[in-house]
Amino acid sequence: MSSQRRSAGGALEETRELQIYVELLHQPPPAATPTREEEELVVADDDSVRLILLERSLTALWERVEAKGQLAEQRHREVLQLYVDLQQQLISARSGGVELSSLLDQQLSQLRGDLDEERLQRQEIRQQHLVQQQSQMSRLDQLEMQLQTFAAKMEQAHWRQEAATTVSPSPTTLPVAVSVGVDRQSHDALLAEVARLEAALKDVRRDVEGLSGCQDSCKRLDRIQQMISSQVSAQVRKDVHALMYGNQLTVEDDASVEVGALPELLLQWLSQQYTSKADLQAALTSLELSILQNISLQLQQHRGEETVREAVLHAAVTQEEVHVIVKNALRLFSQDRTGLADYALESGGGSILSTRCSETYETKAALLSLFGVPLWYFSQSPRAVIQPDVHPGNCWAFRGSTGFLVIRLSLRIVPTAFSLEHIPKSLAPSRTLHSAPRDFNVYGLDDESQERGKLLGTYTYDEDGEALQTYSVTEENDGAFQIIEVQVLSNWGHQDYTCMYRFRVHGTPHS
Repeated sequence: MSSQRRSAGGALEETRELQIYVELLHQPPPAATPTREEEELVVADDDSVRLILLERSLTALWERVEAKGQLAEQRHREVLQLYVDLQQQLISARSGGVELSSLLDQQLSQLRGDLDEERLQRQEIRQQHLVQQQSQMSRLDQLEMQLQTFAAKMEQAHWRQEAATTVSPSPTTLPVAVSVGVDRQSHDALLAEVARLEAALKDVRRDVEGLSGCQDSCKRLDRIQQMISSQVSAQVRKDVHALMYGNQLTVEDDASVEVGALPELLLQWLSQQYTSKADLQAALTSLELSILQNISLQLQQHRGEETVREAVLHAAVTQEEVHVIVKNALRLFSQDRTGLADYALESGGGSILSTRCSETYETKAALLSLFGVPLWYFSQSPRAVIQPDVHPGNCWAFRGSTGFLVIRLSLRIVPTAFSLEHIPKSLAPSRTLHSAPRDFNVYGLDDESQERGKLLGTYTYDEDGEALQTYSVTEENDGAFQIIEVQVLSNWGHQDYTCMYRFRVHGTPHS
């Protein structure tokens, strides 16, 4: 990269020098000229100075071109060295094939980057050479035109001098002859200068032809670079082919297999590591469909919200109506949050008859101990299910996920609905309701000793729903019962125990 920067800097300096020379060439001659012959001498001197400067600039340009050719040869040697290093790394990577793909990609990308960068620099240098060659050709054309005009003027002056010499000299014309002799000497000097300028012009043409040959050499270098890159790619393919096949293929098999053909193992590895275009297109199509569906769903929801908002705005609820709504909500909350009588409430006359085979779960946390000896363990009784105090931990916990609870109601009623209440998920210490009942059945019993009563309904408590959930009787029933049995079939995932906070029974008293 440093050599490329130096070459670019040299090209910029060369362009600046050419601009300076062009400005010098376009400078006007001095204005103070007493005679036409002196003006012609000054013009000839200026042209000679400019040609000398142009000669020097072409010499320096040719030296830079040679230096850049050497730099190009050095770059090609570096490319060959990179290829040798790549081959050595491939040989070393055969022992650990895990990093083969990354190593090949890295080295090939580096090699391609270097080649592309060098190609771009060559194109830039070629363009600069073309621009300089065009500018020099234009300057040479201008110099030729100036030399032709100058030669025509010199011939006219020579004809005038010959005409003057044919006239016989006289005393009155003696000074004129002397001046004519002086002009003849200057004329000879000018002829010699013109000959020298013509020789310099031939040298310049030769240098321009050399620059054209340099351009042809640059093209040859580009062809060599393309040939090297193709040879490197072919050698890399052969190395990958040898890595994948190993010693399984003989020389004849290698000769019969095309260089571009890929082995089955490599194809399988590529299919596992990369996605085909068809699969990618299908995935993009499915993703686009899902995005469009989500957008349409959001638009529908947004339209529904706008419809509700417009309906609320058009409803124009008055302050009195708001007060009525709030009073009704407070009245319902004061009526045990259901507005229905609870005939299982203990304070209203309900009681727990039996839990059948359900075992109360004890936490083994001693509430009262003497000298380290536990005397009494605290555990909630099934009576907590028919009491109104619903706080975290104030529940009846039975072991396992299935249990029974038999409740005597305060009156003989025809059941119409049941309510199961659990603490909200936001109040649970673990923010989950794994110990809440899930599926349960409700039976109506005529006697406490009755094993199987009348099925009144099968229900499921929703852990993501409200804390208090009410269920209507789903089975046809006209009978009245005073004993209700609750059979819990499962919970929401707790393996050790199930908690029941409050169970309510609603209905119509039997006449």
